[in-house]
Amino acid sequence: MGGLGPDEQEVLRRWKSIKHIHAFLTREFNLLNRLCFENRLSLTAFSLPPMRLSRRPLENHLGAAFYRPAHRDCPAEIGIFPHLLLNREETRIALAHEMAHHWEWSLPEEKDTESVSMEVERLLKENLQDPRQAEGFRRHHSPRFLGKIQEVAQSLHIPVGKFLFKL
Repeated sequence: MGGLGPDEQEVLRRWKSIKHIHAFLTREFNLLNRLCFENRLSLTAFSLPPMRLSRRPLENHLGAAFYRPAHRDCPAEIGIFPHLLLNREETRIALAHEMAHHWEWSLPEEKDTESVSMEVERLLKENLQDPRQAEGFRRHHSPRFLGKIQEVAQSLHIPVGKFLFKL
């Protein structure tokens, strides 16, 4: 396990292979697609990018995963940072979050709402007190996305804050 960091080595030790990780992500994507997106999302590619240069990336708002929309000949992609794979529940939550971005980009005709619930507004205000941080978050999380992620949270019976912040 040459150049891998301790968290990445632990991920490989627990999961045994990249193939097992991919099978888990595919299974969870299909389950979440059925439960929260009416099976309307196409499967994305998955990637496991190297760890970010932070000892505690989630607590520093550096993120656990990312979404990259389809572009030319490249399919849409969900990237999961390896440290997240040490906790299956957090992986599911991050995957559902990125799937809401996928929904937003791949099904633009659906639910074009501009309103954000009072609960989500309260969470944003409490957790994004730095104006620059709040601006960056809002730039990547539209009211349409926030409405959908609240629906996802309700469908899964998980507090919406867990889909937006590490709460």
